[in-house]
Amino acid sequence: MNYPEALIKVYKEDLGIKTMFDWQVECLSQYLKDSLETGEGNLIYSAPTSAGKTLVSELIMLRNLI
Repeated sequence: MNYPEALIKVYKEDLGIKTMFDWQVECLSQYLKDSLETGEGNLIYSAPTSAGKTLVSELIMLRNLI
């Protein structure tokens, strides 16, 4: 997924997020693939507290706004 450099900078420098978990990348990749192929995208995922669910949600929301 391509996000603006300014957004990437905020996540890296301001929020300290340097890498993502494999499951996060997989969720985002599958969501993008589904939404590009069908014009729709739905994603249900479950993970323990503090596993990074909010980051996935934020990136999907930002992708839709961009």
